[in-house]
Amino acid sequence: MWGGCCAFVSMALDPVFGQEQYAQIPMAVVDIVMKFFQIVISAVIIVKTYRNLDAPALRAR
Repeated sequence: MWGGCCAFVSMALDPVFGQEQYAQIPMAVVDIVMKFFQIVISAVIIVKTYRNLDAPALRAR
């Protein structure tokens, strides 16, 4: 999954960009978007789990 990030590093280090490096830019963008959604989904699952665990304590008050 980190192949897209390596493309940006390779472009930064190479003064002449070839077609191979430009071809990896869409995959890097897809990789960044996928990571964002993974973080959002993980956060939603964690928050829902925490609220479900805390719910009995809230009802007892």
